[in-house]
Amino acid sequence: RAGAADALARAVEVCREVGSRLGTATGLVFLGALRRENGDPAAAIETLTEAIELVRDLGVRGGEVEALNELGAAHRDLGDLDLSADHHRRALSLAQTIESLMDEAQSYAGLGRTELAAGRPAEGAEHLRTALALFTKVGAGEAAEVAAELDRLGPG
Repeated sequence: RAGAADALARAVEVCREVGSRLGTATGLVFLGALRRENGDPAAAIETLTEAIELVRDLGVRGGEVEALNELGAAHRDLGDLDLSADHHRRALSLAQTIESLMDEAQSYAGLGRTELAAGRPAEGAEHLRTALALFTKVGAGEAAEVAAELDRLGPG
């Protein structure tokens, strides 16, 4: 994955060089997500913060939702659960505004994981169940992952 992050960083630089703001913004969102998945949440936050400014400026609301959810996950990785929840709530509100069920599901899943990390299993499970229902409704593969998370929590 490190090679993928390097390649994506180069692609973002090419987009900057040719003046493609949309390409830069999109690349930054993906690069931030990849940096978080690679175990570098601090670098992810830096990248995603830049991405959010750009997608907002361009009016790419779906990209903003995605970046907010990734920021929430990165802050959760660092243990900043209040900020994590805030980003996921903002993403959820925007996802509902643009009527994107997939983004709404991602936001609920992020909120659920943050509640679990905060030691609130009932609230976490409630958000995960909502995410599961939405993922199932849109036929997303993420439904299986969330169902497995709920199974690990057990009855309750």
